[in-house]
Amino acid sequence: MKALFILITLLVSMVSMAFVTSDRTIATRADGANSVSDVINDHVNSLPNTAPTITLTGSSSVSYTVDATYSELGATCSDTEDGTITVPAPSFSPALDMATAATYTATYTCTDSGSLTDTVTRTVVVNEVGTGPTSTPNLFADGFESGDLTAGTASINTVNFAWEGGERTGIVYQDGATAHRVYPVIYVNSWTDGRDVTAKADTYSLSVEYAANISEGEQRFNFDDQNEIWLRYWIRVPENYTHGTVTGTNNNKFLALWFDTYLSSGGGTGSTVVWSMEEAANGTDTELAFTYTDESLITQPFLQQTPFIDSSTDQGRWMQMAIRVDFGTEGAADSTIQTYRRWENESTFTQLHSLTNASFTKGSATGWGGGYFMGWANGQYAENTWWLIDEVELSTESLL
Repeated sequence: MKALFILITLLVSMVSMAFVTSDRTIATRADGANSVSDVINDHVNSLPNTAPTITLTGSSSVSYTVDATYSELGATCSDTEDGTITVPAPSFSPALDMATAATYTATYTCTDSGSLTDTVTRTVVVNEVGTGPTSTPNLFADGFESGDLTAGTASINTVNFAWEGGERTGIVYQDGATAHRVYPVIYVNSWTDGRDVTAKADTYSLSVEYAANISEGEQRFNFDDQNEIWLRYWIRVPENYTHGTVTGTNNNKFLALWFDTYLSSGGGTGSTVVWSMEEAANGTDTELAFTYTDESLITQPFLQQTPFIDSSTDQGRWMQMAIRVDFGTEGAADSTIQTYRRWENESTFTQLHSLTNASFTKGSATGWGGGYFMGWANGQYAENTWWLIDEVELSTESLL
C-alpha cells in the first residue's frame, strides 16, 4: 500500500510541474487540471511535420489526337509521418475535353494528416488529327528503298550524301510474320520469333541492332558542307525498350553532327554536337540531353535534359525527329542547336531543346559535313534491342 501511495504521489507531482521539450515549455494549467494525456498531446503537437513528396508516374508531357481516349498515368506520394498517401485524380486547367485540340495542365495534389501539401503538374496536349508537316527537303531524301546503303533510290540528293561506316546496322523488311535482313549481304537472315521490323513507309528501313551487353551500334553519313542544316527522320522505339544501364552508366548516344569529323578525340578540328539518352529517375525511362564542343574544342556539360521515352507506353512507337544546327560566327556565341519531336499520331512538332548562343568552330571544314545515327551505348542493353530508322531528309530550310 505504501508503495502504491508513493507511485500516486510521484505521478501527481509529474503532471503538476512544467515540462520542457526541445521546442517549448509546457506549463501547468492555471486550474491545475493537467493530465498525462494533456502533456503527451501537447508534446506530440509540438513535433515538426514534414511535407509530403509527390512524384509523377510516367512522362511529364503526353500527347493525344482529338477524340482519343485519355489514359490517366497518376502520381505517387510519400510522407515521413504518414507513409504512402493515395493521390486523388488531378484537376485540369482548362477542363479536359478530348474533343477539343488544346494544351491542358493536370495538377496533382497530395495532402498529409498535418494539412501540408505538395503538387506536381503534367502537360496534356490534344492535337488535331492531321498528316503532319508538309515541308519538303531541298538537299536529300532517302527511304532505303534501294535495299542497301547506296542511297541509290534517294528521291533527291544535291549534296553527295553518302552512307558509310555502319556498326551493327542493316536494311530490314517485314513479310507477314517473318522479319528479314537483306543487307549487308554477308548477314542476310530471317526470323519468325515475333519481332516486327515493319518500315514507317514503303518496304525497307534501317536497323541499328544492339546486342545484349554490347555497346556498338551506329550508322555514319556524310554530305557536302553546309552552314545550316535541318535533319528530319523517323525512328522507332524498340519493342522491348528499357533504358540501358547494364554497365552501371546511363549515357547512350542518340545522334551526332559535326563539321569535319567526330570530336577532337577522333581527329576533328571542328565542333561536334552530340544528343544523348540519359537515364530518368525511375531507372527505366529515358531523357534526352545534348552537349557540344565549343570554339576551343572544350566539351560542354550536358544541357536541357528533358523527358523523352516512357518505357511503359512508348515501346514500338514511331517518332519523327527534326534537328536544326546553324553556324553563326566563328568563335562567337551566336550559333543555334534545336531539337523537335512528334509522335506518329501527332500533327505538329514539340520543341525539346533550343540553344541560340552556342560557340562553334568549323575547324578545317567549311560547314556541317557529317554525323551518325545512334552511337555508342555506354550503359548497354540487357536484351537484344533494335532501333528502326526511316525516311531520312536533309534541308537548308525548316522541316517543321
